[in-house]
Amino acid sequence: QAFNGNFNWIIERRLDDGQRDNTFSGSGLASVDMGNKDQFGTLGAVTTAGILVVGQSFNGASFDGTLLRLKPDGFPDGTFGTSGLASTDLGDTDRYFAAVLDTSGRVVSGGQARATDDDLLITRHTPAGTPDPSFGTAGIVRIDRGPDENVRAIAILPDGRIVAAGYRDNAGETISVIALLDSAGTVLDVRDVDLGPGDDAIQDLQIDHHGRLVALGSVDDSVDPTITDFVIARFVVP
Repeated sequence: QAFNGNFNWIIERRLDDGQRDNTFSGSGLASVDMGNKDQFGTLGAVTTAGILVVGQSFNGASFDGTLLRLKPDGFPDGTFGTSGLASTDLGDTDRYFAAVLDTSGRVVSGGQARATDDDLLITRHTPAGTPDPSFGTAGIVRIDRGPDENVRAIAILPDGRIVAAGYRDNAGETISVIALLDSAGTVLDVRDVDLGPGDDAIQDLQIDHHGRLVALGSVDDSVDPTITDFVIARFVVP
């Protein structure tokens, strides 16, 4: 992100030699201003159809979880949402940190939605950027596992089920959490995953060629808890 009086999202494309690609948004750099206090989440997907970016934008009263799709040339895709943007406003502070495309080109996103505290948020949008009514409630699933939950990674299993992972507060410590949903957004399972002593958090997910779930995260060092270590874990999903 960049600050020009407001915070904007910045997406840059470079050539193989490291130089900016001037065919992208005219200068190699796309700056998208959605108002005030825009916060970048992650690069969701890059395909031949375009580039998906997710994060948060301010609507004047509260923060919305926001999706942005750019065309391959770096300009907003007018066929997606409104002028390339699609937002989720659940009333307080909503934010996306992860997004993937399913085999139908729908956008499955994860993040947080705040009521009295943060809940796990999973949504699905159609390829046109509208909430998918066949998923959850009007395209939205919220899971309240406890205080201050956060989805940081989304993955789709070969059978179409959705895995959302992140972390939540557990009596003052951070513990990883994994949620399993079917393709319609029905919650099949939610469980805490303790990856080590002290704080731990899953930050990314991948599916290996056997359909197993590979998670990357962080965990407090077992000897010196002031040090944070990488952790990689693999799970079999029944």
